[in-house]
Order: sequence, then structure tokens, then C-alpha cells
Amino acid sequence: MADFTPPGAPFAPDADTAGLYHFDEGAGTVLGDSATVPGAPTDGTLHVGGDPPGPQWTGESPFG
Repeated sequence: MADFTPPGAPFAPDADTAGLYHFDEGAGTVLGDSATVPGAPTDGTLHVGGDPPGPQWTGESPFG
């Protein structure tokens, strides 16, 4: 079995990408779709709440 190498940058859409959500908006409840195929984007809606409230946005990124 080979070692896993994590990606060095966010994934980019191509002609076959039906939906691509990076979860990097930073605020709000709209989740942007980066897909570029016909019919895209199909943005999503984040539903938050609970006790404690969550999820919460953060400025952290795995891509430095």
C-alpha cells in the first residue's frame, strides 16, 4: 500500500465536475459550488445550530 500524499491546493473543477464545495466562504450560510458544468453552480445552504452552536467558520487552512 502506498503512502497518501495530501493535496497542496484546493481541487479545481474540470469538465466532469458536477459539484465542488470548498467550504471556504468564511461567513454566512451559503455554500458556494465551484463546478462549471451546464446547470452549475448549485450553491448549498448551511444549516447551523445546536447546543453548543455550530459549526463555526475558522480562518485556518490546510493550504497555508
